[in-house]
Amino acid sequence: ESAELRLYSSAGTPGRTLQASRLSWAWAEMAVNWSSQPPAAGAAAETTSLGSAGWVEWDVKSQVQAMYSTGVNRGFLIRDAVENATGDQLQEFHSREAAEHVPELVLKFGYPTAP
Repeated sequence: ESAELRLYSSAGTPGRTLQASRLSWAWAEMAVNWSSQPPAAGAAAETTSLGSAGWVEWDVKSQVQAMYSTGVNRGFLIRDAVENATGDQLQEFHSREAAEHVPELVLKFGYPTAP
């Protein structure tokens, strides 16, 4: 029925458009950096940054359905819709190593319908 990606923001610039996209290439956590980041696949889900601490949420149902239908899940790329924007643009999220508020992918399944 639904899929929601939730990341806890400890700081951010209010009003920024943040995107969550499926990744199209395999990657290794200790090897990826800004210049070697894998490209996004398909359309991005968008939300607006809070500008304060709290949960930031994306509706990623179509991205998760694409992962399921292709059998390929390489994770999500999170970025500002206008990268390299002028001014002081800050966005911080807790990672899986955080003591609290770790990232969440919340899936809701419905009852199957009769044929």
